[in-house]
Amino acid sequence: MIFKIKEKNMLLNCLNKDIKFNYKRLNIKNGIKNNINAVYTIEMSLLFPIILFIVFGGVYIAFYTHDMTVTRAECNRCCNEAAGQGLAVSDFEKRIENVVRKRLILGTVKRVKVSKKEGYINVSIDLNYDMMFWKLKKTETINITVNEISNPDYLRKVQVIADELEKIIR
Repeated sequence: MIFKIKEKNMLLNCLNKDIKFNYKRLNIKNGIKNNINAVYTIEMSLLFPIILFIVFGGVYIAFYTHDMTVTRAECNRCCNEAAGQGLAVSDFEKRIENVVRKRLILGTVKRVKVSKKEGYINVSIDLNYDMMFWKLKKTETINITVNEISNPDYLRKVQVIADELEKIIR
């Protein structure tokens, strides 16, 4: 019986040592896990500003492209509407400036210059862009040349002539 009690005590001592050893091992693992989380925090603190810069740069490029496309489209539309009409150059400049100014997101209209020469309408627009950082300014110049023939009227006349030629050929 004494042997069994000693055996139990030895077994309990061994288990107790094993439990303490596992407890220390768990603490070491938790310490390593906390250090790994700290490494992720440092990496994200370096990576997050780069990701934000890329996202904001992409949005800025999208708005810049929108402004350039809208400016060209509105100038062509205004020129096509004004073709064949006897508009004064100063009125036409104000009209283009107002139409383009309403549609821009980032840019501002600096100058609009319209000239009529030899059956063509030449439009030159200067746009100012303030860059996101470092207070940089960029100026873009868009030049558009449109034939002064009224395009819708011209197309109707060409279509009428094409229809008459088709009737004659049959």
